[in-house]
Amino acid sequence: MTVTVLVLQSWFDLAIQHTGSVMNAYALALANGERSVTDDPVSGEQILIPEGMTILKKETDYLKSKTAIPATGITQTQLEDFKPPIGIGTMIVGSTFIVD
Repeated sequence: MTVTVLVLQSWFDLAIQHTGSVMNAYALALANGERSVTDDPVSGEQILIPEGMTILKKETDYLKSKTAIPATGITQTQLEDFKPPIGIGTMIVGSTFIVD
C-alpha cells in the first residue's frame, strides 16, 4: 500500500497514522529509500507501507474515527521562534559572557 505524506508529517506520524505503532517508523524509513527517521519525508511524497508490516487495527481505527491526522513537524520559522533572544545560548565567551 502507498500513502501520501501530508504537510509536516514525520516518519513517526506516518507510522502512527497508518500502522498504529510508532515503532514502525524505523521500518517505514528503511523501506522508503533506506532513510533514517531523522530524514523527514517530503510533503506530497508517496511512501510505501510494506506488506507484512504489523497494523494495529484498533489504533488506526481510533484515529480515523476522530479524523486525527498526526503532523508533529515544525518549520524552520517556528523553530526560530523557540530560540530565546537572550540567555546563555546567545552569549559569546569573552564578549557578552565574561568570566572574571
